Amino acid sequence: MMLALLLCSAVSTATVVFRQESDSPLFTYEEISNINLEVQADSTNVSTLRGGNVVLPCRYTYEGPEGPSSIRDIVRIQWTKVLLPSWEEEGILAALGQHERVYNTYTGRARLRRQDKHDVSLELQEVTLEDDGLYKCEVIDGLEDKNVEVELTVKGVVYPYQSPSGRYNLTLKQAQEACDRQDSKLATPKQMHAAWASGFEWCNAGWLSDASVRYPVQASRGPCGGEGQEPGIRSYGYPDISTAMFDAFCFSSTFPGLFLTS
Repeated sequence: MMLALLLCSAVSTATVVFRQESDSPLFTYEEISNINLEVQADSTNVSTLRGGNVVLPCRYTYEGPEGPSSIRDIVRIQWTKVLLPSWEEEGILAALGQHERVYNTYTGRARLRRQDKHDVSLELQEVTLEDDGLYKCEVIDGLEDKNVEVELTVKGVVYPYQSPSGRYNLTLKQAQEACDRQDSKLATPKQMHAAWASGFEWCNAGWLSDASVRYPVQASRGPCGGEGQEPGIRSYGYPDISTAMFDAFCFSSTFPGLFLTS
């Protein structure tokens, strides 16, 4: 009779199957308890342009005393996007064996690459401005659960936007709508920091995507960052989004026209 014995350890768990003719296990307890699930990414920072296709790398292996090995045919894969600043996770794709399910705005755009058995990299097509951010690849095998995070940067430019009616005339909602009309989105703090590091300066404060209000300063002076202060990104914190009014900092992968600073 075919017998199965479930063996557990603090390191991992696995089912040991005995051969019918000899009651000899296919894997010994020591072999299984020393095998660990590992999840890795060739690169944890990937960049692309809006409209392009990109691969977010992720693969899993089983590491033991004798090197990489494999004892499972079916594991569960989950790809999510980490939403900042709340750190909530948005579902993108879930897979069990060869079966995949894609969620939300990623339907028709996301799939696992599967170049080999352990390749669970995410292929993302027709990248949008909203795709910029932090992603998590999670592999679940029984009681083992490992993950790796990959940062996707959508290349583009941060630029200031001011209401036609004058300086500081936009609520957060109006700032979002104004950027949308320019085929853009409110810039994230990460995008603002990258722009500042590349030399961007603007002395009027504007809304960012996390509902904060900031402005970048390269050379501090009286009306722009304060006399004798260090360069950096000045912050007004998180004003009341229903009443506070400022300009906006938008982000786009393409910026038609001429951009002038003064």
